[in-house]
Amino acid sequence: MQQIVLLAPWNSYADAVDHYCYVRCLDVGNLYEVVRVTHDKHGQQAEFVHQVIFMTEYSEPALAEILRGFGFEKLDAFVCEAKGTGTDPAGFTVRQDGSIDRAASPSWQIDYMLLASLMAEHFDGQIMTPQAADDLARAVVEGNSIAPSPFCIRRTFGGQLVTIPLTENEVDMVCTVKDKQAQMAYLKDEISDLDKDAPCFDGRGQATLLNDEGLLTDVQRRWHRYNGNGGDHAENLREAIKVTIHARFPQ
Repeated sequence: MQQIVLLAPWNSYADAVDHYCYVRCLDVGNLYEVVRVTHDKHGQQAEFVHQVIFMTEYSEPALAEILRGFGFEKLDAFVCEAKGTGTDPAGFTVRQDGSIDRAASPSWQIDYMLLASLMAEHFDGQIMTPQAADDLARAVVEGNSIAPSPFCIRRTFGGQLVTIPLTENEVDMVCTVKDKQAQMAYLKDEISDLDKDAPCFDGRGQATLLNDEGLLTDVQRRWHRYNGNGGDHAENLREAIKVTIHARFPQ
């Protein structure tokens, strides 16, 4: 698979005999592989979770919904807890309303490994015997060739959760599409941060650009090329917008 070049070591986030979880980073801030095994209290069956989490697939409201299940009111509360300040935003720049000014708080960073471990607890897994679950988890973490693929789709048929592994080509396609989606979302955020009447829009308007997929694709291509030659990224973006609009709408 082309997107994953170097596999980081596994980190343990729960290590009881009947409940354990491992996480490793495949792509910083984006892809995280998780393994979780939870035996039921009677030891008759176990739940096995093994999948790759695409972090960019989750909006902040979606993450907040998951985190609420672990006692965090919102993402800021989780970041504070991970930084060791409890729910107190000490060490961060706080606005008058008590919220954290993330842009002015360099230490505001999401601990994605810890977040992935909580998401692993949140996901539903496959039900099997405890021995089968332990064997599969050991195969994954130890790099055994019989380990199941973490890239899969899960569907419920007749009340039973079915896991369908993806082929290597399908995984490459999924990673490529999600990477493009993340890049486009980042571009839109950067354009939204510009003044709505900035000269680079040449009278076309910010909203017009944000709603035109073809224009955005051209801007992204030019911006990437300009950034590759150095200079300020924001200025490069303004120039990419201006050139794209002039090319599409010649006077």
